[in-house]
Amino acid sequence: MTPTRIERYTIYDEIDSGGMATVHLARLAGPVGFSRVVAVKRLHPHLLRDEELKAMFVNEARLAARVHHPNVVPILDVLVKDGEVLIVMEYVHGVSLAVLNRAASAEGGGLPLPVSAAMTVNVLRGLHAAHDARNEQGELLGLVHRDVSPQNIIVGQDGLARLLDFGVAKAAQLRKDDSHPGVVKGKYSYFAPEALRSEPLTGQADIFSISAVLWELITGTKLFDGQTPEELVLKIVGGDYPRPSALAPNTPPEIDRIVMKGLEPDVSRRYQTALEMAADLEKSVVLASQGVIADFVSRLAAKDLEARAALVHRIEKMSSPPPPPILSKPAWAVALDVTQPARRPVGRGRARWVAAPLLFAIAVVGATFGLRYRSRMPVAAPPADQSNAAATTVARAFEQVPSANAAVGEAECSATAAANAVDTHASQPARGRNPSAHGRGNGKFLPHEL
Repeated sequence: MTPTRIERYTIYDEIDSGGMATVHLARLAGPVGFSRVVAVKRLHPHLLRDEELKAMFVNEARLAARVHHPNVVPILDVLVKDGEVLIVMEYVHGVSLAVLNRAASAEGGGLPLPVSAAMTVNVLRGLHAAHDARNEQGELLGLVHRDVSPQNIIVGQDGLARLLDFGVAKAAQLRKDDSHPGVVKGKYSYFAPEALRSEPLTGQADIFSISAVLWELITGTKLFDGQTPEELVLKIVGGDYPRPSALAPNTPPEIDRIVMKGLEPDVSRRYQTALEMAADLEKSVVLASQGVIADFVSRLAAKDLEARAALVHRIEKMSSPPPPPILSKPAWAVALDVTQPARRPVGRGRARWVAAPLLFAIAVVGATFGLRYRSRMPVAAPPADQSNAAATTVARAFEQVPSANAAVGEAECSATAAANAVDTHASQPARGRNPSAHGRGNGKFLPHEL
């Protein structure tokens, strides 16, 4: 299939198809190299001419997007573009419960009761979240799935069962199938009797449907089957349903009771909430862990999962964006147009503060020694041909420099000797006597004063 680009989405191969739409893998591309694989549901072309149906499809998706639960596949986006209606959903790497059940039946024996019950509890909890969904004002939406079936339950490779396809049914009323007046669109084998009688529906219609799914998982066959839709409707409305133990004798009596209460034709005697039925199942059977279910999925659906993984890899490889350029500043600075100042190397400023005084001290010491060395050098006599008065004066000044230097040297020696004498006198122990007071000005002490 040639990829189709619609806004941020590149749509690839079809992976499933239903009565109202086809499901495709797609690639969502965002800024700064962001991308992910998603599932996109596209309304069939012949249904796009029905404006009422398009409005129902979009409205239901908008309502279903308010359901947030791990056991419900989330709706990420809704697009109406170029005459198409698209519902973007999170891609779950797994297979439908219908595929998983067929694979288990082909091996013989079907799915174990703990596995079937655990997946049913997952779906019931997802249904309760949908039935309890509210709008921005806190009012109940009255959201009912109306199409709970093995085809609309996907079991991920992570071992978690999720309910999908809330975008097909309408929240407030049912749309009649034009080819079969009085018969609701969807999978007839799982419809509640009140749905076929065109009565107002509540979440209990979904409880009936999931109970029919559990009955099928336990027995390995459909509860309702018929050659024509009319025959099927008569069986459902009739209300005389066999217990699971009639076909699967090893079914515990408590499981029999739970399934039949969920299939009760009288709505008032049926479970009032999906959460109530889930609690009963949890008390009546030891449920398989998520890891055990994951092992079943990986083993029973290995070929399907490998083929799907290869398709996802091919899509990612075909549409992988080029690597982002190496930036001289962080991505957040580029996005905000912020320029970072250049950073100076660590330690260079500190080295300058240390080197400058050191160089200055070296220069001073060098200049001092240079002057003193030059002052002690003999001065050459001026040339004989310079007989003017200025030359004579300069020469006499040079001749007086050694004597001046000698005087300075003698003064320095006298000052040094005086300082040494003071230091020597200060270092002697003071006894309160002044030698000069006794006439001993020569600086010597008598033996008894030592």
